Amino acid sequence: MKGTLLDAWVSGNQVSLWVKDADGRNHFFRDTYFFPIHVRTIGQRGERFFLACIERGIFSEPRGTTRKDVWTGKELFLYRVRVLDPGGFRKILRIAERYSDDIEYFDTDLTPIQHYFLEKNLYPLATIEINEPFSDSSEKKEYPPVYRDRTTHLHINVLSDRLSKDHSGLPPFRALLLSTPGGRFLPLGERNPLHIILSDSEELVSPKDPEGILRFLNRVLRDQDPDLIFTHSGDEMLFPTLFSWSAELGLRLLLDRDPIRTVRKNRVRKRTFFTYGRAIAKTTPFPLFGRLHIDRGVSFYYLESELEGIFEMSRFSRLSIQKLARSSPGSAMSAMEDETAMDMGYAIPRVKGMAPDIKSLSELLKSDQGGLSFRPPVGIFENVVELDFRSLYPNLMRVHNISGETVNCSCCRNTPEAKPVPATLYHTCGRRMGIVGKTISLLLDRRDELKEILKDPNLSESERRSNELRASALKWSLVTSFGYTGYKHAKYGKREAHESITAWGRYSLQTAKEIAEDQGYAFLHGLTDSLWLLGDTDLEKVLELCRKISQKVRVSLQYETTYSYIVFPASKIREDISVATRYFAREISGEMKVRGIMLRRRDTPPFIKEFQERLLEIFSEKNNIREVVRNFSQFQKMYHEFEETLLSGSVPKEKLIIRKYISRSFSDYKANNASRIVLGQLVGENMDLVGGERIEYIVKDSRNADPNQRYEAYHRFSGKVDFLFYKKLLEEAFWELLEPFFGREESLFQTHQFRGSLFGK
Repeated sequence: MKGTLLDAWVSGNQVSLWVKDADGRNHFFRDTYFFPIHVRTIGQRGERFFLACIERGIFSEPRGTTRKDVWTGKELFLYRVRVLDPGGFRKILRIAERYSDDIEYFDTDLTPIQHYFLEKNLYPLATIEINEPFSDSSEKKEYPPVYRDRTTHLHINVLSDRLSKDHSGLPPFRALLLSTPGGRFLPLGERNPLHIILSDSEELVSPKDPEGILRFLNRVLRDQDPDLIFTHSGDEMLFPTLFSWSAELGLRLLLDRDPIRTVRKNRVRKRTFFTYGRAIAKTTPFPLFGRLHIDRGVSFYYLESELEGIFEMSRFSRLSIQKLARSSPGSAMSAMEDETAMDMGYAIPRVKGMAPDIKSLSELLKSDQGGLSFRPPVGIFENVVELDFRSLYPNLMRVHNISGETVNCSCCRNTPEAKPVPATLYHTCGRRMGIVGKTISLLLDRRDELKEILKDPNLSESERRSNELRASALKWSLVTSFGYTGYKHAKYGKREAHESITAWGRYSLQTAKEIAEDQGYAFLHGLTDSLWLLGDTDLEKVLELCRKISQKVRVSLQYETTYSYIVFPASKIREDISVATRYFAREISGEMKVRGIMLRRRDTPPFIKEFQERLLEIFSEKNNIREVVRNFSQFQKMYHEFEETLLSGSVPKEKLIIRKYISRSFSDYKANNASRIVLGQLVGENMDLVGGERIEYIVKDSRNADPNQRYEAYHRFSGKVDFLFYKKLLEEAFWELLEPFFGREESLFQTHQFRGSLFGK
């Protein structure tokens, strides 16, 4: 049977495979599999412990082999075994640290499915040919699907190339969307029924009682038999509730096609981790077995690149589609690095990363400076050229062979082969290729392929959109590859590798600045991998400048655009300085580019964002500064239109929502600010949020003497709105864009007075 591999999952020593043929029929297989690991014994105590594990049936008979140590490159003598008892092995890993001086385990961070895929060269969406098809009887609509009830060892031929340019020809998917109109803060049921949207946009609404909802959902699953189920807050609220009801009522849900998965845990666990000072929340995943569940509310890849991006990175990383959808770009990168390391003959260590070298304070201050960022002058500038390094940090990692194990390597120390890192005492290896650099090369090459495909003028709109989404997924994986080298849990990371990348980045931007100034350009602004120049905007001269800089730094510098004008507003704290990441500009094409303004902030209400978008539309029509200055009345008119709409009470409340990501749980807040007040309301409804989760609220009376009366969680709001608060936001959004041109003149608003009371209906 020939088909497309959609998913695989493990139960004990059985791997289940879901394959869809070209006609859309589903087939399921089971394969017996024992995943391999490598073990190193140190001394007699380690030997005895290892032999005891073999005698107890945890490991298979060992086979001696050699693999390389990641950090030294030296060969290690290891035992290769297969894990016969996964449960027993998990217990061993829990106490592994106690015996770390006697026995070491390698390749244990990979999941059994990752081992299975790597050993058989499988990956999600691979075209495969398999020896024994077991039909799921989907045409008869029988549940659960039928499996052959015996141990099997499958023979699988992979017919497709994971790195191929062409990924067309996927089988047809049947999909539907599960959602609730009240969102995740209202419990599923009478006030918040289940809505099911089918692929033809038909919307079905469930009954309001638990049993009715379950039977309604099962009926739709039987009739539609979807392969792909989208949800909003499916992991956090919807699926835990449904599986809990299923257990309480003894009514089997047909969400899973795998008959073994009849009992599901329905308890949601949350945890918080921090990255770049920002809290990120992770919740218990609820994947399906025999269908695909994509929770749009928690999937970073879906948010940035939709289903095409998930498919692209799932192929490259060999992570299952559902796991990839819930993973960060760093997790995908880590999986790819593991594969690269194994291909290069390394044994993957359990201990993640390498501790930083001990440095003097002067060395630390010199080496740990981060990316280079200039502060542009406050003001408005015309005829500005922007140049960007293409994937600067990933390319520097490839060009200069920067990886945790190649920075300050012992094999090249004090030899001519050592490659010095500018403005530091570090060097990179000149003898062996780094794991990170080799992995990044695959992503960079694939992104270049997609860029070439997108140059084809004959692409259909759907083909262009598909390739753009794939390129976006690759971009985010490349962006995070830099930060991951300094992450404490990165297996191939090291602080000095992170610092080496930023050192080369500073060198590249500074070199570009100096060459541009030598060519007669005035340097206006520089930010990590981009620079803005004043001078000759002739395209040929600009491209020649890019070629000179690219040749010098060995990373491609590309012409991004020319701006009719660019605005660097003053800081809100000091009027004489700007903020490096806050500006807005009009390209000569009329497109607007904005960074750091209210429109881009996540906590800005949609109504205020819409207002700034309309103001920017006016800016886009003005070819130069003089046209902006002459047409202030257009901006003023737009302000009054939005003010009138606001004060009349006709703005839908969903456009006044303020959305914020909290940094901690309710009990950890000290100040009685908006976040704490809204969290207190949610805790009162038995909803305990953790740092990194998002709250939504309306400002109802910002000046009330009782802080608890100032803000209301959106799902429970039904009262009055503090229109004065939102009017102040409207004014702030106006002056943020117009003040650089006209100064802040409050009298401009005196002709338009309040109508009605402070609070709306």
